[in-house]
Amino acid sequence: MRQETQTDSTYFSKFPGLFADELQYALRLEMDGKVVLVDYDKFMGHFVPLPDKTVSPPRDELRGLRLEDVAVGSESTMYPVLADKLNQPWLCPGYHFVTTSDAASLEHPSNRRLIGGLYPVAETPEAGSCSDWASIEISIECQADEVSGDPFDDTMDSGLPNTDDRREILQRMTTVSSVVFVKQQRTHHFAVIICGSSARISRWDHAGVVTTKKFNYKEEPGKLAEFFWRFARLSPAQRGHDTSVVRVLEGTEDYKIMQERAEEPRLLGIHPVQEHAREAFRESLKGSRWWKIQVDDESSRESDPSAPTTPRFFLVGKPHFAARGLAGRGTRGYVAINLQNPKGPFVYLKDAWRVAHAGIHKEGEILTYLNKEGVRNIPTKECHGDVGLSQTTMSQTIWREENPDALTCPLKTHTHYRLVVREVGLPMSQFRNAQELIILVARCIGAHRDAYRKGIMHRDISAGNVLILVTEFVDAQGQLRTQRDGMLTDWELSKSVQDGQIDVLRQPDRTGTWQFLSANALRDPTKKITVEDEMESFFHLTLYYAIRFLPSNCSDVARFIYDYFDGYTFDGEQYSVGMTKLYAMRTGVLLLSGTLPLKFLRSVPTETLPNPPNDPINEFLTELLHRLQAYYELHDIDHGLVDNSTLPTTGIPERSVPVTSTQDELAVSFFTSVFEEVEPQPPAKRPLSAQQREDLEGLAEPLKDHTAMIARYGFFCLSRDFVWPKDDKVEDQMRKDFSRDKDSKQPKPQADKPVKQSQARGASLTEIASPTETPLLRQQ
Repeated sequence: MRQETQTDSTYFSKFPGLFADELQYALRLEMDGKVVLVDYDKFMGHFVPLPDKTVSPPRDELRGLRLEDVAVGSESTMYPVLADKLNQPWLCPGYHFVTTSDAASLEHPSNRRLIGGLYPVAETPEAGSCSDWASIEISIECQADEVSGDPFDDTMDSGLPNTDDRREILQRMTTVSSVVFVKQQRTHHFAVIICGSSARISRWDHAGVVTTKKFNYKEEPGKLAEFFWRFARLSPAQRGHDTSVVRVLEGTEDYKIMQERAEEPRLLGIHPVQEHAREAFRESLKGSRWWKIQVDDESSRESDPSAPTTPRFFLVGKPHFAARGLAGRGTRGYVAINLQNPKGPFVYLKDAWRVAHAGIHKEGEILTYLNKEGVRNIPTKECHGDVGLSQTTMSQTIWREENPDALTCPLKTHTHYRLVVREVGLPMSQFRNAQELIILVARCIGAHRDAYRKGIMHRDISAGNVLILVTEFVDAQGQLRTQRDGMLTDWELSKSVQDGQIDVLRQPDRTGTWQFLSANALRDPTKKITVEDEMESFFHLTLYYAIRFLPSNCSDVARFIYDYFDGYTFDGEQYSVGMTKLYAMRTGVLLLSGTLPLKFLRSVPTETLPNPPNDPINEFLTELLHRLQAYYELHDIDHGLVDNSTLPTTGIPERSVPVTSTQDELAVSFFTSVFEEVEPQPPAKRPLSAQQREDLEGLAEPLKDHTAMIARYGFFCLSRDFVWPKDDKVEDQMRKDFSRDKDSKQPKPQADKPVKQSQARGASLTEIASPTETPLLRQQ
């Protein structure tokens, strides 16, 4: 099996949580509040220092490049001239500038555009070919117009542009940098934007982007040229490479180990085991670079905080999961070989940029505690630790320097961190039928309960954080047995519990996975997460898997998922809960249209059985909805979100305002004649009676009690009143071509016609938007 360098043409369809055509827009939104504008000299001093204090740039030669001769015309004419100027052997020795196309990588017809890049000479793609995100060192964008081509704005405090065409360029640059971070082992990435006669240099990391203020490179050509000269003389770490990771090259011992483990099963006696992990590992080696990753294990510090870390090494291919976006944790997940036991079980390595704020514990520390406390159905920590000594984002530091009087910084501090766990799970999407789905989710609620009893609240219940744990053993008769169980993963955002609620907020904005947060958490980002919120999230993820993989009367699953899970409204300038989710919580009904409720079916409609009976999961979901509805009615009354007062009885009212005009006289005369013709009516609304409130409290009570909720799951799974089909699961019913904008202009499908199997699209929201379709333990 040979290593290959390959552009990933499906990369943009694999981000979790959003549809492919929404993704680049979302990436740009993520940069709101995360742009830092600085002077050129400060940027160079911080990020692109001279190679030696005794060495000065050859400024005469730099001016001799005459970058001011780059014609301000179309993009296609700017790139060749720029390439000719930059491809001087003395300027960037060992590098080559080339113009490529990002069309194949972006998979978006409207974005078939050129992009420039500086590459190592040995890894430079052919001019005009697809960009090689695995090798590019600097991405270079050319725009002909001075203003409309500028993705930043020096006149705005936020640094963000205020027109759509400029926002699209920022969106594009953010997207390119995001790809580079996934395809390479990176701490940061440099990019250049040339817009008309002006230019900017930017540095992107997981906290945000620092960019120079716009300068005129025709009047000051030495600035742009000196940046390239200095960059070529930086160390790999200064250029943004993670030096704790090294390439595994063909012919090495590590290469042979990876080949052997990919092709040869691990045996338990005579039985191959952990085959799902081996297959995933083998797939990760195709079309990808291979890596040896170092983990500086901090486990010894559990007993002695001053103890040194222990280096551990793991072999991986490409990540099976890569979190969408640039600003944030940037989580990637790998199936890995543990070099302490290269022929032993595969393990799962999580690489992330954790939020390094006061009071936030490392995930490995949380798992160590929960493992010692005997909490079941969670990952088992193998090792963990921060990467190196200085792999921490810098954008937030520069923001604070530029805003010394600000009380808070909108940019988070992120530190590179790795965690290795022993379990390699299956995605929950591989549940066998509706009954097993409910059982597996109930087991995850059990893990949540056990951790909660030990003082930890998870706080990120989502479809990607519930997995299927596969346990294999040989019985007394020598037969291989397999057990499937639920596993609750990704404890990075968990917090300690105080009096039934989590402690104070430790991060400057809403935390969690948008699609699965409770409606209350979405409409109030400062809300302290409670057990009720977490139980609601378990409901959302159960519905998510059901709508994708079970037959129903929903003819457009993609639209339902977009409306229910990705939907949002605005509360002022702040994103808030979508109306579809909030309506379901307030009414206890899942509607496909104005009058048609969502119904799941026992089988796919056929010509011989056009109207299959309902699946028992309907009753299960309906009960949970009624409990959530009761909770929301009480919550909204108690928090003043709805009026619980009595409206007056209708009749002839006493006037409190004197008649002062002929218009008033006309109104009095008209309404008085009407009052005389009708009988007084009872109030249109009365407050809850004591009995009504008691009934609602009884319905909502299990939502705050884990064991009571598990019991309800168990009742529906085990009761003789429900006969569960064993084969009600179907292929993924998501369609890859869904577009919110395009579909909204098309006639709506008939919502009363169930989706037939032949109509279901094979593309998954994982490939488009789901956090769960990586076939392994995903921890975002």
